[in-house]
Amino acid sequence: MKNQQAFKNLAVWNESIELVKSTYEIASVFPEDEKNGIVKSLKKQALNIPGGISKAMQVEEAEMRKQYFEQSLMAITEIETLLIIAQRLDFIDPKDVVDYTNKSEQVAMQIKGLIQKFNR
Repeated sequence: MKNQQAFKNLAVWNESIELVKSTYEIASVFPEDEKNGIVKSLKKQALNIPGGISKAMQVEEAEMRKQYFEQSLMAITEIETLLIIAQRLDFIDPKDVVDYTNKSEQVAMQIKGLIQKFNR
């Protein structure tokens, strides 16, 4: 790969960084006793989104690249699930879940587009 730092120029990578920021902002309002529960899981999965994208862009093997992109997609799904649980536990506002889901769906679509692009 010519430029292993090329992921920094991808719109989807930059948007995934914004998802991390949104996740941390949402997590900041959780009760203190959830800091090692849902909050920890949210933050870990949020970091996996741009992490998976950057790893995917640094490997040559198509199957490995797809695997890293899919890890990013799975992280998005897990975060959405955790946010729905948090909303049902009244930790966060339902609007936060909707806003996050709207942003994450855009990122997921772009990741799926990259999977298709690299599988040609």
